[in-house]
Amino acid sequence: MIENTLVEQMSLLLVVALPISIILAKQIGKIFAKHDPALEKTTTILTDVLGILTKKELQMKALYFNNYKAYIKDKSPTLETENLKTKINSTMEMSSLMQDETIHLAAIASQLCHYKKMLHIEQTMNHFFGRCGFNRASLLDPYEKIQELPSDDFKKVSTTVVIHDQTKEIFSFSKGNPKSLLQRCNRILIDGVKKDISYNMRLQLKNRLKRINQHGQKAIAFAYKGLPLKRLHNYTEDFAENDLVFLGIITLSNPINIEIKDQIELAKKLGIKTYIVSTTFERKTEGAAIELGVINPHYFETINSDYLKNVSDQKLSKMLENKEKDYVFSELIPEDRDRIINVLRYSGENIVIIRPDLKMTFQKITHAIIKGRTDKENEPKLILHSFSCKIAELFIIIMTILLQTPIPFSITLILFIEIFINLPLEIAIKTNKPDADITDKNYTHPIMMIPYKQLLSNGIIIGAIICAIYLFNILSYGWTFGDTTPLSQEAALKSTTIAFVLLVISQIFNAFNVKNLDTSIFKIKTFTNRYLIATTVIVVLLTYIFINFFILGNHLDIGIISGIEWQIILFATAVLILAEETKKFIIQKLTTNAHSNSKK
Repeated sequence: MIENTLVEQMSLLLVVALPISIILAKQIGKIFAKHDPALEKTTTILTDVLGILTKKELQMKALYFNNYKAYIKDKSPTLETENLKTKINSTMEMSSLMQDETIHLAAIASQLCHYKKMLHIEQTMNHFFGRCGFNRASLLDPYEKIQELPSDDFKKVSTTVVIHDQTKEIFSFSKGNPKSLLQRCNRILIDGVKKDISYNMRLQLKNRLKRINQHGQKAIAFAYKGLPLKRLHNYTEDFAENDLVFLGIITLSNPINIEIKDQIELAKKLGIKTYIVSTTFERKTEGAAIELGVINPHYFETINSDYLKNVSDQKLSKMLENKEKDYVFSELIPEDRDRIINVLRYSGENIVIIRPDLKMTFQKITHAIIKGRTDKENEPKLILHSFSCKIAELFIIIMTILLQTPIPFSITLILFIEIFINLPLEIAIKTNKPDADITDKNYTHPIMMIPYKQLLSNGIIIGAIICAIYLFNILSYGWTFGDTTPLSQEAALKSTTIAFVLLVISQIFNAFNVKNLDTSIFKIKTFTNRYLIATTVIVVLLTYIFINFFILGNHLDIGIISGIEWQIILFATAVLILAEETKKFIIQKLTTNAHSNSKK
């Protein structure tokens, strides 16, 4: 409690007028924010494929051999197989493949034939053969290498000629692109029997490869043939790489990052447009995009670097204006990516790029947008909570000045209320679930509508009730209007404490009440915000500690109060709730009548 000097009054009014709790709440939100506020304005996402839509590591997908397709499952010792002729499904142990001649020869080819650019693929395949029970030593020890035929990007086939140490038989083993290798094969090994590749069989193999490519999978084929027993000084490509016996195909893929599918769906729901901008091949890009729901499989277009060169910036901008159509940009060079970014930015899009090296994810973006929209929705509630307290404090101080009574609040107590009562409550209010569907793609940020009438009425009602209780207390201690004699220490301490407790209770009440200003506090789902519940408990405990511990309370001019004072507080709280509920009831009636009259 302070004396009524002009300087003290003006200083107190100045402190009360400052929205300290709101300023601090916003600054704390920025300091401890788990997201970049700039992401809240995102309208467009440009994402790469490898390491984002798919995982970086390659995995075996399937094995085609002996008219079977075997589905390879990571870490599973069994294979799910499908007979491609009878369509009968079955299960086999991976270890049983060691007894299959076709797989045994394919494993030898995998170990013998190398191409530097395929190192990571070879490691994955050899790991698979190792799981089947094959090991490098048992596969290669029986053979002596005679010659490695040169390979290149055009030929896409690696071949090694070897001689068996015991039988002295000479073989050429080949591995590489299925289409290139199939052109060099006239026979196929099925269940240990070499059969001529008929026109229909070749057509079936080509169609199978086409389907594999459409799913964006990497395919490697294996072949071999026996060579004449006479060892030559040099083996040519025409001699060693033609008239081969086709063994089978292994398919690999970067597993789809299925964990992000929900985040991609959420991004679409939030109204964010996603474009795939990648150096990855077209089929692989499309396959990942369709499986994860990035694009509409019935209404999209794939654009590669060559096509993009023939599209002007103006035409590209016009194309991207159609938000209903999806575009996939594949096989791009860095200049293409920069050009797409510039066109979108010139069109007014707020772009975020997702690449593995940037450590940006769909989840970070969607979290930032939802957090930003939540803060925008809760901002009016924050203002209402803070300023209704300000108005109540101003009402009390101005009335006590006019009535020439001692002012109940000191600057220290006002700061305490702002920092230790209002601030934590307002941080909790920011976590309120918004009334609007903020994940709707048609959502627009609300215009800042401050409910001035509710703000003023709340503040005045709270201020009037607390002021009345305060006056009642100091009058009960013998103070009279116009009395210039200072209040006794007990009268000042207890009167200030009661006013302080009532202000704390009113702010706790307001923290729940701002959730819905038109609905009765008894109908509001009070316990949906666990942070607000926890904060309320902390605020109550903090208030109790400062009241009941003299050392702490002495700094705020508050102290221990008796049972009768608590009864007064309970009575005033009941009056506060009754006044607020009556106000809501009247407003609802007036609103209902207004609607009825407008319909007439």
